[in-house]
Amino acid sequence: LRDLGTLGGLNSSVQGMNASGQVVGDSDRADGSSALFIWDAANGLREIPLTGVDSGSAYVSVINDAGVVAGVGRVSGEYVVWVWDAVNGTALYANPVTGPFAVFASPSVRGVTAGRQAIITIGSPFDGFSAYVMDPVNGTQRLLLPGASASGFGQVYVNRVNQAGQVVGSANSATGESHAFLWDAAHGMQDLGTLPGGNYSYAVGINDVGQVTGGAATATGEQ
Repeated sequence: LRDLGTLGGLNSSVQGMNASGQVVGDSDRADGSSALFIWDAANGLREIPLTGVDSGSAYVSVINDAGVVAGVGRVSGEYVVWVWDAVNGTALYANPVTGPFAVFASPSVRGVTAGRQAIITIGSPFDGFSAYVMDPVNGTQRLLLPGASASGFGQVYVNRVNQAGQVVGSANSATGESHAFLWDAAHGMQDLGTLPGGNYSYAVGINDVGQVTGGAATATGEQ
C-alpha cells in the first residue's frame, strides 16, 4: 500500500487506473483549491493542466491504456467534455444538448479511445438518455440503431468501451424494442438482436478481442 501524496493540500482521491499503472484522480492544492492529477511510478504525482476549463469544475472519469484521460468540466458555466494526454494536451468537446436545458445536462463519459474519441451518455428532458461519440477529426455523432428515430423520447445506454474503441450498450431499435448494440469506427452501429423469439436484449461488457456479454429475453419472457 502506497500513499500517492497530494498536490500540496490535505486530501486526494483516485478515480481510475490503466494497465500501465498510471493513476488519475483529484487533489487539493496548497491554497485549498482542487485540481486533477496523473501519477506514475517514474514521475510521481503531477497536475493535469486542463487549458480552458473553469478552475475547480472539472472531474476525471476514465483513463485508457494509451494514457488518454477524459472527464467533464465547465466553460463559462456550461458543461463540456475534455480529453487530455501528455503529448497532445487538452481538447474540449461541446455539450451536444443545447438550449435552455444545456446548463443542467451533464455528460457522463463512459470511455475514451487511443484516438481521443470520447464516448458519452447524457440525459435530456426532450430526448431521454442518448449517447454520442465525440471525435477530434469527424466531430460529434449520435449513436442510433439503424432505422431508429433521432426525435422523441429514447433510451440509449453505453455500458462498456474496450481498448480497441469498441462500444457496447443498449438502444431503442426501429421497432421500439431495446436491443444490445456494438459500435466501432469501422462498422458503425450494429444491432446484436435478441434470443430467438425474445423482445429485448442488452450488452453489459466487452473484452479486448470483441466478445460481448449481456442479457436477453427468451420467447417465453424469461431473462
